[in-house]
Amino acid sequence: MSFDEIHIDSKELIEKHPMDSGGFGMVSLCHRKNHGLVVLKTVYTGPQRMEYKGSLLEEGKMMHKLNHDRVIKLIGVILEEGNYSLVMEFMVNGNLLQLLMSVTIPLPVKGRIILEIIDGMTYLHIMNIVHKDLKPENILVDADYHIKIADLGVSIFRTWSRLTTEELKRRCQMSSKPQNNAGTLAYLAPEHLQSLNAKATEKSDVYSFAIVMWVILTNREPYENALNNTQVMNLVIKGERPDLSLIPDEPPEKMVSLMQGCWANEPEKRPTFAECNEEFQPFYKKNLQKYIDESVETLRKLSQNRPTASRELMKRMKSLQVDCVGIMPDIPPKESRNQNEPGPRNGNFLLNPTTHFDYRQPGSLKYFSQDASPNILMSDAKGVQIGNNNTLYIGKRSYHRRKETMNTQNLEILNDNPVKESHLDLLRGELGKDWKHCARKLGFRESEIDEIDHDYERDGLKEKVFKMLYKWQMKEGLKGATVGKLVQALNSCNRSDLTLSLQNCL
Repeated sequence: MSFDEIHIDSKELIEKHPMDSGGFGMVSLCHRKNHGLVVLKTVYTGPQRMEYKGSLLEEGKMMHKLNHDRVIKLIGVILEEGNYSLVMEFMVNGNLLQLLMSVTIPLPVKGRIILEIIDGMTYLHIMNIVHKDLKPENILVDADYHIKIADLGVSIFRTWSRLTTEELKRRCQMSSKPQNNAGTLAYLAPEHLQSLNAKATEKSDVYSFAIVMWVILTNREPYENALNNTQVMNLVIKGERPDLSLIPDEPPEKMVSLMQGCWANEPEKRPTFAECNEEFQPFYKKNLQKYIDESVETLRKLSQNRPTASRELMKRMKSLQVDCVGIMPDIPPKESRNQNEPGPRNGNFLLNPTTHFDYRQPGSLKYFSQDASPNILMSDAKGVQIGNNNTLYIGKRSYHRRKETMNTQNLEILNDNPVKESHLDLLRGELGKDWKHCARKLGFRESEIDEIDHDYERDGLKEKVFKMLYKWQMKEGLKGATVGKLVQALNSCNRSDLTLSLQNCL
C-alpha cells in the first residue's frame, strides 16, 4: 500500500464542525470531496514530529487494512505540520449510548446489536487486537441500526498512543481541559483496577462487553448512584456488579446468563467472544431474528422526530452549502428567458409565480415548469419578492416571556420523566443568551461556564448551548437528567415560554 492510498490532504475536508472532545483531541464532522460526510479525529496538534511520521503511516496502513462490517473503517490519515489526524467513516445515528438514551429500542434490535458486537470483537481478536476501551460511546450506529465498533487506533497502536499522551499533557498545560472520561472506569475489568501492570487481554474486553450488555438491557448507566470513581472502583474489585433487579422482565434468561458469565471476577472463567458467538447466535436466530424487520421499522418510526447531534450537524452543513445561493443566484442568459421575467434585486429573491427554482445543487439556480414543485430552501435571506411590487420581509421570531409557577404535583411528574433529545434540541435553538443563567441553576461552576464560553466562542451561541446541555446530561446520567430539573432552572431564568414547550414534548 503506497503513501497516496492512505494519506489525505487536510484541504480536501471542508465545513468542519466539532462533535466531541477528549484526551485524544477533537472529533469533527467534515465533508470530503467525492466521498461525502466523514469524521475527523485530531490526535495531535503540537510541533511537527518528523521522527514519528514513518511509524504513524505504517500504523495507519494497518488500521486501513481492517475490513469487517462491524468495525469502523479508517479512510486515511493526515500527517501535516501541527495536524496529525485520523479520517473515518461517518455513522448517522451517533453512538449507542445516545440512541439508548433517546428512544426505546425493541428487544429483537437489542439482540442483533449484542450479536453484532460479539461478531466485531471476534474479528478484532482474530486479528490480535485488544480494544481496551469497549463501551457504548465507542459503538456507533448507522441509519439501519447496525453497529460498528470504533476508537481502535489510539488505544492499540504505540505511536498514535504516544502522541495522544503528548497532546493531553499539552492541552492541560494550556488550561484547555479535556472532557472528563470517568465513565470508562465502570467498564474496566477488576484485574486492571487491582493492578496497573495487568496486561490487557481478550478477557478484559469480554468483561467490558458484559457491562455494555447490562446498559443495553436496562437503558441505564452502570453504577449511576456511585458518588465518585473511588466508590465505583471498590464496587468492581469487591465483585459487585450493576444491579440485576433493574433489568426488565422482557429479556430472555439466555441473554442475562450470557452477561453474567462474561463479567465473572476471574478472567479465566469468562468465555471468549468466539464461545459467546457459539452460544448466542443460535438463540438469536431461533427466537429474535424473525421479528427483526418489524422491529427495525418500529424503531425507525420512533426515531423520525429524534434530532441527534449528528443529524443537527448535517442540517447545519447542508444549510451552509445553500446559504451562498440566496445572494447571487445564476440567472439564465437574457436571450434564453422571458424578457418580462424579473431578475435579482436588492439582495432578495424574486420569484415569478410561474417559475420554480431547484436549490438541490448549491451555487446554481435552475428553472422548472409549472407542474414541477420542489421545496424551496432559503437561508440568510432578508425577504422574498413575488412579482414586481409585492415583498414579504422575513423577521426574527420573537417570544413573550411570562413568569409561571409550577405546582408540586406537576413537578413530581416531570421529575419522573428523563430528558430526551427532543427536549434538548428545543433548548439548543431557543435558550440563546440565557444559557449562562440556566447553567448556574443546573449546578455549573463559573469556571466550567467560562471554559465553555471560551472554547466555543468561534462556533457561536447555539454551540455553547449545545455543549452546556450535553455536559449537564453526562454529569447527571440517565436517571438524574430529568425534565423537572430543566423546568426549575428555566423558571429561575424567567423562561416560562420554554417550560411550556418542554411539557408539550412529553
